[in-house]
Amino acid sequence: MERNGDPRDAPKTVDGGRGRAAADGAGDTGRTVLGGHGELAKHDVRVSAHDECDAANAAVAVAMAIGELPDEVNAMLVSVQNDLFDLGADLLEPLDAAPADAVRILPGHVERLERAIEHYRVIAGDLSGMALPGGTVGAAFLYQARAAVRQAERVAWLAVERHPESVNQWTARYLNRLSTLLFVLSRVANVEHGDVLWEAGASVRPMVDDGRTEA
Repeated sequence: MERNGDPRDAPKTVDGGRGRAAADGAGDTGRTVLGGHGELAKHDVRVSAHDECDAANAAVAVAMAIGELPDEVNAMLVSVQNDLFDLGADLLEPLDAAPADAVRILPGHVERLERAIEHYRVIAGDLSGMALPGGTVGAAFLYQARAAVRQAERVAWLAVERHPESVNQWTARYLNRLSTLLFVLSRVANVEHGDVLWEAGASVRPMVDDGRTEA
């Protein structure tokens, strides 16, 4: 299947063919070319990390497209999408054998997210309590995007653990901070609506209070 905008879909070139030709059927054997990592099994953790980041980016896109979020939040998410493409490009090129112009996730990327987190914490107000996913449409999609980012982070850390010499750990750190930002933005999206907070055991509490459950 072709993936629109995926760096791995770039046509092969005479300088090493770091992309793969789109719709050439090369992936029908269960293998793919991941940039400078060369040909890998599609289930290789480095391929999975790249693709989970692609899925996270798509989830952010859905939140922006139909979440009716404030312009300021959408502008922030556009920059996040660009960062996620930087992150995907980073994962394509191994640290130990990358071209000089390789795109990397740097501490500055993470620091920018941390500033955004602190900015939106003030707008969200009270972040105490365990909020259930949902509320407004925007909050629901931001919670969903956060879940996708957390999945991408787990796979990225696994890639770092298995290939520390070639996978940039700042990619996983970025995803960790991004999941926090998306949580805070979810709470921001519910400022006027109000969060629905978790109540432990709420569905069975009346039965417990009436003594209708067994010990």
